[in-house]
Amino acid sequence: MININNLEELNTLETDRKTIGTIIGVTDRKVNQLMEQGIIIATSRNRCLLIRSIHNYINHMNRADIKQEAIINEQIRILQQVQDKYIQKKKYDKVIPIAKEISELLTFDC
Repeated sequence: MININNLEELNTLETDRKTIGTIIGVTDRKVNQLMEQGIIIATSRNRCLLIRSIHNYINHMNRADIKQEAIINEQIRILQQVQDKYIQKKKYDKVIPIAKEISELLTFDC
């Protein structure tokens, strides 16, 4: 059992690449990519800081979710503009396929 006396000791806790991959649920290849990006903090070739790396990974995923949401919102906005354009030109036969596309986009699983 690990004995942690203070927060500083917790921040220096190390683990191996395989363990960090298992904890955050990614492959060895993804661990390597995250190490190259500095998200997982390497202390040696096969070791990394556990707590700081998990913290960085959570922040990275939160930013990725925001980016994905922004992309989806932009796609919806564009599709709605296209749909409005067809309605203005009274090309109603084009509206239904576009509406279906918007609906599919709204149910898109991130």
